[in-house]
Amino acid sequence: MSAGNYDQSIDRAQRRVEQSREKAEALVKLHQEAAGAFLVEWADYLVERSLSDKPHVAKGLGQEKLAEMKSKFNEILDGIREMATARVDDAVFWPHREEIGKETESNITLSYDLTKRKNEAFHEILRYLIGQVGTLLIEYGFAETGSGSEWRPGDAGKIRYSYGLPTYGVASSEQLGRANEEYGKVVEELVAATKELRQAQHAKEASEAKKLWDNA
Repeated sequence: MSAGNYDQSIDRAQRRVEQSREKAEALVKLHQEAAGAFLVEWADYLVERSLSDKPHVAKGLGQEKLAEMKSKFNEILDGIREMATARVDDAVFWPHREEIGKETESNITLSYDLTKRKNEAFHEILRYLIGQVGTLLIEYGFAETGSGSEWRPGDAGKIRYSYGLPTYGVASSEQLGRANEEYGKVVEELVAATKELRQAQHAKEASEAKKLWDNA
């Protein structure tokens, strides 16, 4: 193969890598929007469930204390979308923003591992953000922390949700699932393109090395 053909192969693979990264970056915004909608709906669900499960607590608090609690809850809702946007952008492990390693695993295995790592970080951020609602419910006697509780102290003593993310009662969880699925497919494309690029670069280097040997 001529040097020009090697360069064409490298250029094609490089374009695929860049296109995959651009598609993945666009999906970050989808994750941000999905996270904000999910957290707001989840927060509403948690409060409504608490009122339904423990009406005696609400009765004991009385209207004035409930009004105080509701005001704090609305403050949480007002800020939680913006917090989700910021945290999802800067605190999630996004594989497309990193250098894809030279691991020897198959494309499917490597893609799965990278996507799993992203999902774990993404879900953990949501657990901490919804922890603001948990803190409020604990403060007013609707919830508690401890063994078996859905609320537990995490880093720096911040309350976090201790179970898996809900699907029942929170319709927007489907949007989260779609965002995760679409991102996983793009990561597969990125891993394949990256390996193709490295193979093309290696082939060119090997050809050049052979020419040097032949001409020595």
